[in-house]
Amino acid sequence: GKVTPSLDTISQITKGFKYDCEFEGQKIPELVFDTQDPEPLRPNLKARLLPSAMIKKSGEKKVVYYKIEVIDGDPLQKETYVLKKRFSDFEQLDFLVRSSFSGHHLQSNLPAKPAKSVKLWTDHLEKRFVHQRRNELNRYITKLFTLDKVRANPDFVAFFNKHSEEDDFQVTEESDEKDAEKKLYEKTLAKKDE
Repeated sequence: GKVTPSLDTISQITKGFKYDCEFEGQKIPELVFDTQDPEPLRPNLKARLLPSAMIKKSGEKKVVYYKIEVIDGDPLQKETYVLKKRFSDFEQLDFLVRSSFSGHHLQSNLPAKPAKSVKLWTDHLEKRFVHQRRNELNRYITKLFTLDKVRANPDFVAFFNKHSEEDDFQVTEESDEKDAEKKLYEKTLAKKDE
């Protein structure tokens, strides 16, 4: 038998599907196949990496945290705060942003994320390496802020959210064993680093 599409089916094929997306109660345009530049979710959001980093011990290893100064809000009531992010946080951001442009020609406009280097050949705690990586991350973030479609991406905006005190809240268990207490402390540090 022959199948003849209905007028509704033809309408969907020629006009596309209609749906609404929301982020924090605000409607956002579809990010992949829209033809107009969307409005940024937080138009006054700005960020830059500060010219410093922090090395923190996490269990048996040390990790580098890059400090990001974030300025948000309208000019009369702007808020400034500092976030600490690991290189792996930037990798996750890159993955989420690239995923939202999967199959779209604009994916080629996204800046390349700073390259990973093998710890066997490179000391990730060495001052020159940390400074170079910080500069690369700053260029990367600066380029992302120039792309309107990225600034309308909920994952990009969430990367710069201020952490609440609740995020730092920890629950510990008491134990008669000193070893168990030490393991719990290390476990808490490991979770905080994730």
